[in-house]
Amino acid sequence: MAKSNLVVALASAINLKYDFPFINEAQEQSAIEWILGYVVSYLPPDMEQILLDATDGLTDEEIARHASIFTKLITDRVDIPWVPESMEVRVIRPVVEEALSFLRAGLSLEV
Repeated sequence: MAKSNLVVALASAINLKYDFPFINEAQEQSAIEWILGYVVSYLPPDMEQILLDATDGLTDEEIARHASIFTKLITDRVDIPWVPESMEVRVIRPVVEEALSFLRAGLSLEV
């Protein structure tokens, strides 16, 4: 899966907010980009544009609903070896929520 500028920019913004224990910053960046690669692959092109400039973005309730859908789609498709499903959700869900937070009205992302 090729990395887009959007994935790298989102991952960098998210990586500034989170610190995953036991892995270094480069590994965190890589893991976040990997998860976001799945998120972005499910986004229609117009939603990608909204991520870049969400002047007419989503409400918090809509973001929460989409986060649940994307988290389920990703955890159904991804299997992290030796990690139980409940732990996968605890790793994937915050990344999805943070990525979708850029869909709030008035936000924009530097790419």
